[in-house]
Amino acid sequence: MNAFRHVFPYEKSVMLNILYDTLDSIGFTIESANSERGTIIVLSSEPTGYCMRIALNSYPSEKKSVIEIFPDIKNNISEDLSKMLLDEIKATIIRSQSITMLNN
Repeated sequence: MNAFRHVFPYEKSVMLNILYDTLDSIGFTIESANSERGTIIVLSSEPTGYCMRIALNSYPSEKKSVIEIFPDIKNNISEDLSKMLLDEIKATIIRSQSITMLNN
């Protein structure tokens, strides 16, 4: 099973909040979550409800986190959804940085 992966320059706790905000904003349903382990099972909002496992791991010494998305079914739609999810996570980070800059 191939994963879609991206390293972010933020600690795990920050990335968990960003991930939950992103999933909520795009309408994905969280089927199960283990914040301590950094694993989330989600269903897409598509009519077919594609299932994906999201793993969040950290590099504490470097204050970095990596998000990996594992679609249950490997096809073009699930690959597109995985890429879209990573793009939305990046967009959530940009939006939150903009808000922080405006408030300072």
